[in-house]
Amino acid sequence: MPKHLPTDEVYIKTFVPKKTERKESDNESVKGWKFWIVCIAGVFLLLILVIVALPSIIYIFYKNRARNSRSVSRKIYFTYRCAGLLLNQLGMYRGESTYLKFAKRVDSRYDSRFTPFIINYLKLKYSGQELTAQETSDCLKFLQPFIQQVSNKHPLQFRIKRFLNPIPLILFYFGSEPDDTTT
Repeated sequence: MPKHLPTDEVYIKTFVPKKTERKESDNESVKGWKFWIVCIAGVFLLLILVIVALPSIIYIFYKNRARNSRSVSRKIYFTYRCAGLLLNQLGMYRGESTYLKFAKRVDSRYDSRFTPFIINYLKLKYSGQELTAQETSDCLKFLQPFIQQVSNKHPLQFRIKRFLNPIPLILFYFGSEPDDTTT
């Protein structure tokens, strides 16, 4: 057993928290909540911005792939995808119609050469035949004049408004409008 020490007085120190420290911790917790609210709001706004910009991003992707692909068949494929997305975003939905019927509808509306392009695209894709040099040349030169013809029919403000709407993009990939809704 340990020996007892003689003591005359015993002092017990009590811990008294400082009020300034407490205020600092309260301020830190308020700052922490504000920080997380701002972070969550920023992530939410960034997500909305990406969703709204997605049609334009995909359109630019298709356009660049059509221009920069090495294979002729890939260039023609991405030209088809780019033209289809452009028409879809501007309100020309293919719906349940065939490629050829849709192309004829597009030609009648925009005075374009979409039908010969679609015929060549379908020939390349499904028949297994090679395109002639003239057909290949026509397909490779198709996209830029087509974009110009379609763009000339719609004002810039309308095109921007339609490309900021992600709903037609969803319909382009996952569903389609009925055949009779051509706007």
